[in-house]
Amino acid sequence: LHQLRVELTPNNASAHEVLGRAYIEQGQEETGYAELVTALLLDPANAATLTALGQLHLAAGRTPRALAALERALALEPGSGQALNALGNALIRAGRTEEGQQRLEESIRRQAQDVEDQRSRRTAAMLTVQAEDRMSKGEFDAALDLWKQASTIRRDSVGALQVAEALIKAGR
Repeated sequence: LHQLRVELTPNNASAHEVLGRAYIEQGQEETGYAELVTALLLDPANAATLTALGQLHLAAGRTPRALAALERALALEPGSGQALNALGNALIRAGRTEEGQQRLEESIRRQAQDVEDQRSRRTAAMLTVQAEDRMSKGEFDAALDLWKQASTIRRDSVGALQVAEALIKAGR
């Protein structure tokens, strides 16, 4: 399937990246490496491709190349937990233990933040769906309460028009 996607869209960097990762997962590192390099040629500023390439270099024991790719990935996407983790491991392997430990700790913090962000998005989305259900049933005050809860969790989860409509229909 991934191969077909590359054949149909040969200038699609994402298709080459996904195919490269698939080859690597199947133990075909050389073919995967070629696909990642192709993806990078098509989109040199793709942090995910640089991270995958850095991880491949690290696994193959090419630490200097891994460091270069991972540092470039983080320059493009400073918050990438995956790149931070791989860079931490590469730094330790390069003998820069203290700096590597700092990157690994930063990676753990970033991953915890990402998990919390996903949790809050899901919770706010669930409350928004419930509020819309209450609106459809004419339970405007209950909808407003749910939207208030959702906006307390994530300010960006509730639209002003939704709340205005509920307030008008509730007679407020």
